[in-house]
Amino acid sequence: MNIIGEDREETILDGENKSRLISCLEKNSILVKEVQAINGNTYYGCGIMLEESDVSLSDMYITNNQSSFYQKDGAGLYCKKFDCRTH
Repeated sequence: MNIIGEDREETILDGENKSRLISCLEKNSILVKEVQAINGNTYYGCGIMLEESDVSLSDMYITNNQSSFYQKDGAGLYCKKFDCRTH
C-alpha cells in the first residue's frame, strides 16, 4: 500500500484526537510520503503503528499525537519487529 500526498504542508491525516492514523501489521509493505500525521489518540502508536512490517517513511511530519496508555508509549510512532527506511 502507498499513501502519497501532494505536499506534507497540504496533505493532512487528522485523527481528530479519536483514533490511530495508520496501522501496518503482519508483514505488510507500505510507503508513506509527503503527509502530516496529526492528532492521533489511542493506547499507543497513535500516529503510526508498525509491527512486523516493511515500511518506508519519507518527507513527513508526525506531530501532536497523544498516547492514553499509562506508560505513554509511542504516541507519534510505535515500532515492533519491523524494517523501516526513513528519507
